[in-house]
Amino acid sequence: MYSNIIPFENIIDGIKDETGIQNLRNLYPMVRRFVYRAERDIGFGYGLLLKKIDYKKSDSTILDFKVRLPEDLILLEEAGTCRQGLCPEDYKHQGNFLFLCRDIDEFSLIYYAMLCDGEGNPAVTENHFDAIVAGVKFFMYQAKMWNNEGNSNYHKELKEYYFDRLGEAIGNDVMPSTDKEWAQIAQHLRMSYRDILIYSKDEKCFDCVPLSTNNEVLSLEGDQSDEMVHYWQYNDLASDISLAAAIDQTFLDAQNSETIQKFLEGFLIPWTNIGRIGLAITNVDEDYYQITDVFQQDITTIVFDKFYNSVTRTQIYISKEYYSHGNIYYELIKD
Repeated sequence: MYSNIIPFENIIDGIKDETGIQNLRNLYPMVRRFVYRAERDIGFGYGLLLKKIDYKKSDSTILDFKVRLPEDLILLEEAGTCRQGLCPEDYKHQGNFLFLCRDIDEFSLIYYAMLCDGEGNPAVTENHFDAIVAGVKFFMYQAKMWNNEGNSNYHKELKEYYFDRLGEAIGNDVMPSTDKEWAQIAQHLRMSYRDILIYSKDEKCFDCVPLSTNNEVLSLEGDQSDEMVHYWQYNDLASDISLAAAIDQTFLDAQNSETIQKFLEGFLIPWTNIGRIGLAITNVDEDYYQITDVFQQDITTIVFDKFYNSVTRTQIYISKEYYSHGNIYYELIKD
């Protein structure tokens, strides 16, 4: 049941070997989604970590009877340990938030997270590696079928191959085969050999789970988690800033998007058409950010025309000139 951990770089190498695509850097967000999707099909298994974090009013992680759940959450196990007095009826889980039904100063959250590296890239077990690579290859080819660019017979072969590898991975993970493996599970989950065989949900205690130290990203004070950057390129020579007033959330939802944090760190966008390019930042005050290039020069007003929608709090930038095929680096800084 247990096997070695395969890092994300090895997954990328496996995908390159299977697809012949040598530059996957710009596709990392898509690959991460596909790895998660394949792991969900298999069952996360040993690729999950049991984590605990503390929420407190004193550090604004509890604000107005709500808390933001961690981004790496896969499965919510328990809110409040056995001595904190937070019962299941005292909170409601909805989307990325936990809404508290009564006033509480602090509590611990127990959850399972996918095993990731320092950049948020997932790692998988050796048992799952072949199925993950086959899954990513299959999911990538599905987009071609949607655009009527693929071959239906080849698509069917990829699907069957993925399902075969999926079955093998699930079979490898089904049950431990020795007492030693059972003991390893008991140690990993901080449970006795007897408790792991007779698992009582009512008697669990997670006080011994080590505390994670990433609470600073959970503060709701000055929260930027709802800020998204949408980007697109028009496929004509007429579209310009005059269209900005008509841009709504439906239009933005149909475009590529990334979190504001990605652009604060610097983000490379591949443009594939010939036309003006557009960026939109949602849930932000007017002129809150400046756009810089790879040389850290402010290009906000040099390259872009701007429009601000005060009703939806959306800042829109549309380039003054046309762009053709190429990759361009952008970085946001606070004005």
